[in-house]
Amino acid sequence: MPALAFELMDNETFRVGKRVVSCHFSDPPFNGKYRYLADCTSDERDRICQHLFVHDFRDVRPSDLPNGISINIQSPRSDFRQINFAEIKKANDQSELIIVLCFDYVDWHLPINLQHFAERYRDALLLRVESALECHIDHSDPGLFINCSISVAPDTDYLSAYRKAVGQILATYRKCLEDIYKEPPAKETKVIQANDIGGAKWWFQYVIVPILGSGAVAAVAAGLIALLK
Repeated sequence: MPALAFELMDNETFRVGKRVVSCHFSDPPFNGKYRYLADCTSDERDRICQHLFVHDFRDVRPSDLPNGISINIQSPRSDFRQINFAEIKKANDQSELIIVLCFDYVDWHLPINLQHFAERYRDALLLRVESALECHIDHSDPGLFINCSISVAPDTDYLSAYRKAVGQILATYRKCLEDIYKEPPAKETKVIQANDIGGAKWWFQYVIVPILGSGAVAAVAAGLIALLK
């Protein structure tokens, strides 16, 4: 009999393929949903946190996981360096893949405020990422996080779902950048030059200067405002 792709060995241990992972058993369930909580990393230089990779889930589907499980993977491998976390969750027979992107203020050099860009990007992700459930922004002192939650179909393995979502997330990012540079520059405020004979110069030379200090200044100012409209 072939080995199961995923096996909950006990309340504090599960196996993904050949990799054994420790988890925390929460009683009562965390957020009212999650009993099995695992924090891992794909950074092989990390000698403290246990290692786990999204490709370990290449044969794992939502039906293989128990309800009430949350697996958080820091620094998952991808072609988009802004991706900092991938989280696999299942509760109430529904599974989500949450991809978290991090943007630091110090690294942001584009011609748009980072918060404004994040809002545009969030809205675009909801439209362009297939099966997106929600997308929201979290703030921190160094920058902000964009959390994109995707529903994983019962017949889809998590590696395929992750690769597809990352491709769409990256394509959406590039489209948002493209749209920024396609926008026309802000309109410059027209400054009336002193040599505009038919404009402000005439008013100042022939009207305002001769009567400066007289009671007619208010009337002249009103006329000037009307002219400049």
